[in-house]
Amino acid sequence: MSAPTEPRPLADVAQGALIALDLGFQESFGPRDGWSAMVWAAYRIDQHIARQRATNWGEAA
Repeated sequence: MSAPTEPRPLADVAQGALIALDLGFQESFGPRDGWSAMVWAAYRIDQHIARQRATNWGEAA
């Protein structure tokens, strides 16, 4: 039987989700300097959703 592991801190989980989102957007749309207003709007919405998912839709995970 393995030793119990501590759950990852909520901030780490949310940060990991945001980093993955950022890398995905940069892979799809290139560097941030070239993003249009529409891409920025989608990015901000996706950031919000990623943060909510990582924190169990706003509740303590």
